[in-house]
Amino acid sequence: MATGLRRIDNESRTVRTLDYRYPYHLYEYDASGNMVYMGTHYIHGVATSDENWRVYKYTYSEDGIARIEKLEGAWDSRAALGWV
Repeated sequence: MATGLRRIDNESRTVRTLDYRYPYHLYEYDASGNMVYMGTHYIHGVATSDENWRVYKYTYSEDGIARIEKLEGAWDSRAALGWV
């Protein structure tokens, strides 16, 4: 049974994420307005230092989104989580 859905709309280059078990979301954007990180958690209002965040990192090319990676860890430490 699927608990979530991720779809990339290639025309508009938008990412639509529905994660039914992780309804609490935080976002970080770069200066160009591109989403760089999205964090989800199953407890609304949990501390950003909690180690159970699902953190997604979006990497872009000139054609749009090139890669989406997912790791678990603290939202506060998202840049140092060990991305590829």
